Amino acid sequence: MPVLERCPRCGTPRRGDLQVCVRCETPFGATGEDVDLALPRPAAPSPSQSHGTVMVALLSGFVLLAFLLWLSVRGVGPFTAKVVSSETAGDKARVTVSVTNEGSKPGHGKCRIQRVSGTGDQQPPFQFLSQRVPGKSTITETVEVPLDPGVKTGAIAC
Repeated sequence: MPVLERCPRCGTPRRGDLQVCVRCETPFGATGEDVDLALPRPAAPSPSQSHGTVMVALLSGFVLLAFLLWLSVRGVGPFTAKVVSSETAGDKARVTVSVTNEGSKPGHGKCRIQRVSGTGDQQPPFQFLSQRVPGKSTITETVEVPLDPGVKTGAIAC
């Protein structure tokens, strides 16, 4: 039976024809004077520590992105809107709305115009993105709202 060669530093059996130990990377031909037994190599991090580090990095990235998003939209809005005029022409209604940005920075308001049928049933609202509204100011905009027969426009909200 062949004698199994062991690492002179940690005692791990030699694997195949490797020239260094797979555990501590000490050369197999080293003598006792060449091996420093007093300075062990640091152990690799445990899997739970590695996973924890990755999770902390991901969470930190999400927090940073959320903070940057908050900085980019801070001071925009809220938006208010009211209907100035409305006229129906066939299957469309031309609605003139006044959109006010109450914030200090310019932005676009996402507005919804309610559509109500003659029987009082709620139809899906018509949504549109207003033109850019400067901070602390108001714009007037005309939008064409598609209507089904018997449907009228109603309240507006941004």
